[in-house]
Amino acid sequence: MDALCFYYTEHELSNINNDKYNIVNFFKMPTEPKIVDTYIRKGVKRPKFEIVRIIGTVLDKNKHKHSISLLTVDGAVNVKYYDGAFYHYDRQISQKNKDGSKTVLEKSWFTRGNCLLLCGFRRGNTFKPYRYVDTIYNHTTTLVEGITLDGELLLNTERVQVNE
Repeated sequence: MDALCFYYTEHELSNINNDKYNIVNFFKMPTEPKIVDTYIRKGVKRPKFEIVRIIGTVLDKNKHKHSISLLTVDGAVNVKYYDGAFYHYDRQISQKNKDGSKTVLEKSWFTRGNCLLLCGFRRGNTFKPYRYVDTIYNHTTTLVEGITLDGELLLNTERVQVNE
């Protein structure tokens, strides 16, 4: 996968329980987000969209457009982040040693081959990672660290913290 950017065998995420993790097929979603409610922010009434989850493997990232390409079981999806969220998940976390060298504690979550579980909504042909205050998911992006033999996901929602 890392070298070819496609799975020549079955996708590694094809045997997980989509119902348990509320994962939907991006390509079966309507192109415009489904409005489920409205809310008021700074005196303006805004639509509240239905938040869904997709899962896939990172293919590529574009730092200038704050976007990544995600290979789901059903096909490739363009994911567009807000700039602050993109930089939070893209940065490499390292710690300075006493001798002046650095030790990498965690690489970017957008490294090719990493599996991500995202929550947000579809707008056009793009998936927008997003969550509201009352959304049941605490984070827009979750790193899949492993998959058990029975299809359970080992998930990580927090980046490594550096003590300076």
